[in-house]
Amino acid sequence: MIKFSKSYKNIHKIKQNYFDFNYEELTQIKKINKIYAKQKIRKNCKICSSKLKKSLMVSFGIPYIFCNNCNHLNGRYEDSKKFHEHLYSGKKNLNFGKLYLKNYNEIVKNIHHPKVKFLKQIIKKKINILDYGSGAGHFVKACLDQKINARGIEKNLQLHKFAKNKIYERALLEKEVNLEEIIEDYKIDCMSLIFVLEHLPDPHKIFKLFKKSRLKYLYISVPMASFSIFIENVFPRVYPRQLGGSHTHLFTKESLMYLKKKYKFKIIGEWWFGTDIVDLYRNIVVTNNILNPSNKNIFKKKFDNVFFDSIEKLQSIIDKKKLSSELHFIIKK
Repeated sequence: MIKFSKSYKNIHKIKQNYFDFNYEELTQIKKINKIYAKQKIRKNCKICSSKLKKSLMVSFGIPYIFCNNCNHLNGRYEDSKKFHEHLYSGKKNLNFGKLYLKNYNEIVKNIHHPKVKFLKQIIKKKINILDYGSGAGHFVKACLDQKINARGIEKNLQLHKFAKNKIYERALLEKEVNLEEIIEDYKIDCMSLIFVLEHLPDPHKIFKLFKKSRLKYLYISVPMASFSIFIENVFPRVYPRQLGGSHTHLFTKESLMYLKKKYKFKIIGEWWFGTDIVDLYRNIVVTNNILNPSNKNIFKKKFDNVFFDSIEKLQSIIDKKKLSSELHFIIKK
């Protein structure tokens, strides 16, 4: 089953922090990029290991290269273990967004419940889920709300503590458990990775684990090298949501097909949607707020009158071409 698009209007309020806290988000991204730029030069593609050639563009100080073999978008530098530890293990270095934890119930309802419904449309039988990189437990909570047995495993201690207040004993801390034993002990059929694969030092480990474990399904969502990255590249004063910071590389249809062929899995469900047009809208609004702060309210009102209601229709064109900023897909052995 292939599905396209989703409504943006019911998540507009949740995403408001990208407008309201642009300076803070942008500052954080620049700090992370400076640290990333101190890592070793990446010589080979993160997905297929082919030798990388010339960069396509430099975005917020980081060169990016499309692999000539699998078309994966690679950052110029290695995302080393030390870099990952800096991002995900510490307290002060993490930036979750001002509303990520505050609007917990709204995020569960409007962002994660649709994900669970998509999963149930594809896998129609009873399953046990382990959400890997579960963060504050949003997806696990949505699964439990819809009567799916689920647990979450998280690396960051601060997020784990928060999740414990929401999903209780179903929140597991990665350093305290063995992943393979958890899959076996809890009879896990499906492991979900909701915007996690792109953050792993070695994404191949997940697919190797999938092949040898009792897992039958993987539910994966990834950010894609889409229209958004080109928008971000020409709006230097606006926080780049898609490329930069912890997103050191992005997937493409071709790089995902490379993984499909390499590990011989079957894709049984796809959901293509994104916020590319929202990113265009946000970049225009935020840039005007910076350049013309005295008229920002008048400008936004006028701009909304001619553009806001067209966002979903314009985005659907990109989605149906499978060029959107997000892809959710389910695979089976």
